[in-house]
Amino acid sequence: MKDVWVTDANVFIDVDDMELVDEFCQLGHRIFTTSFVWAEVNTSNDSWRKYIKLGKLVIENLSSKDRLEALSLREGNLSEADTSVLWMAIQKQQILLTGEKKLRSLAMKNQVEVHGTLWILDRLVNQSILSNAHACEALKTLMKVNIRLPKVECQQRMNHWC
Repeated sequence: MKDVWVTDANVFIDVDDMELVDEFCQLGHRIFTTSFVWAEVNTSNDSWRKYIKLGKLVIENLSSKDRLEALSLREGNLSEADTSVLWMAIQKQQILLTGEKKLRSLAMKNQVEVHGTLWILDRLVNQSILSNAHACEALKTLMKVNIRLPKVECQQRMNHWC
């Protein structure tokens, strides 16, 4: 059973921007990431720290051997942080959460199930953690700061939620 989500920096940032940290953590999965990714997040949001203390958010340091294995996955200009979470998702055989197109593509190439922020919003609505109206407002907020979101998929959700 896939009860862990390995999470990339852009998902943490999106969730933070939408002010949905508590709701995201209510989805019932443990959230794993690497110290490389966490360094990119650089958040001052105390909510994340609460979930680290509760063991719901786990930040792992990779050994030198693990780093080399992760770097062997690198294609193109993917960062060490990107390859570290891909490596972690492969090792844990769990879902990778990212919005980065190149990382998503490489994850699929390595048979890793991958989803992004819109999928998280869908789950929040489907599990009645967020109302349609709250999801609509969160998506509007996100669309103002994340210009890389897929416009057609965002509009479909706006049509349904707003």
